[in-house]
Amino acid sequence: MMMRRILAMEMKIGKYRVPNLPLIHQTTFRKSLVNTRDIATTTTICTCRSSRRSSGSGRSTKRNMGSDGSTEKEDLVREYYEKDFADDGGGLRVKIQQGLAAMGKSLTGTNNSEQSSVSSSSTQLLQPLDLAPVDEFHSRGHQATLDLCNMVTGGIRCSDSIVDVGCGLGGTARHLASTHGATVTGIDLSQGYVDVGNELTRHVGLDDKVRLVQGSALNLPLSYDTFDLAFTVHAQMNVADKTAFYREIHRVLRPGGRLMFHDVFRGDAKESPRYPCPWADTENLSYLVTEAKAREIMESTGFVVSSWIDQTPQTVAWFQSTVSKMAKLGRSPPLGIHLVMGETTKQKIQNHLSNCERGSTVVVMGVLTKHSTACSNLETKKTDTCQTSTPT
Repeated sequence: MMMRRILAMEMKIGKYRVPNLPLIHQTTFRKSLVNTRDIATTTTICTCRSSRRSSGSGRSTKRNMGSDGSTEKEDLVREYYEKDFADDGGGLRVKIQQGLAAMGKSLTGTNNSEQSSVSSSSTQLLQPLDLAPVDEFHSRGHQATLDLCNMVTGGIRCSDSIVDVGCGLGGTARHLASTHGATVTGIDLSQGYVDVGNELTRHVGLDDKVRLVQGSALNLPLSYDTFDLAFTVHAQMNVADKTAFYREIHRVLRPGGRLMFHDVFRGDAKESPRYPCPWADTENLSYLVTEAKAREIMESTGFVVSSWIDQTPQTVAWFQSTVSKMAKLGRSPPLGIHLVMGETTKQKIQNHLSNCERGSTVVVMGVLTKHSTACSNLETKKTDTCQTSTPT
């Protein structure tokens, strides 16, 4: 009788069965069986729980869901980020390929002798850092990624399993894999970003370490207590339901796991932020909260704030330098965030800078810890013997 009940709950996809799993996650599971080389990662994706706990008040957490399981607000955010994509994501991919060619690089991994002054007899593989100008789409770019990684107490180990929520093109994920040897799962709302990001990952030889998956940050297609670390960089500004956002990250972290974040919050200035800015054309796509409100939400979902550092002065200085360089150059560089932000890049950067200068927004880096009475010591439970090397 029990077996019949279990079979009745199962949903079929081809010859694979996953108990009581929503359709959106069934699709992710089927794709993961084809794309992943890591059976552990496949297990992570396919064993997720379809049910979501209600809030502490007892009220239902059911949301206004779109046709693919995401909220209508998420659909608008997705449309914003994918508006410059061709149907297959080729628009952005072609732009990146052209930018690399102008720099003497190609997605095949060798120098372009016609475009580069490098000798035609010399070749080199495309490196993750070559992509940083476009795939680290956040304030202060690659330097901010380095700073956030340096905030991990005890350092990042090659045995660490990491989730990057709002991974975009996967720049941060590829850095974590190439520099630290970690295994990274990236989640992003945009299928276009995921497709191009996975292609870039293959071209730099990291597809055995990094896999990007399309999904909602409000309903992560991942198992409970799975990851040692979580990263989220400039993602929550587009998320209206921040409680669900942080609760989901807390859910997938192991006890003692940490969330590393780099985000923009509402400042104390009375004047509202100016738009368009890098994450939104209008305020209708921007869901900024104050630092105090953000901390309140983070702590309400079970996190303990371990570190909170104002990065606004560094952000202002970086953008001032960027604007100055753009003015002197008179044009955009071959490869940069303008490929993602489009024709309004200059205005978005200037508004972001102005918002930070006026105090309408602030930029913060921080560390949140998931505590538990049964917490395992993540600093000492692993012994790393692996070495990180540049793909060849």
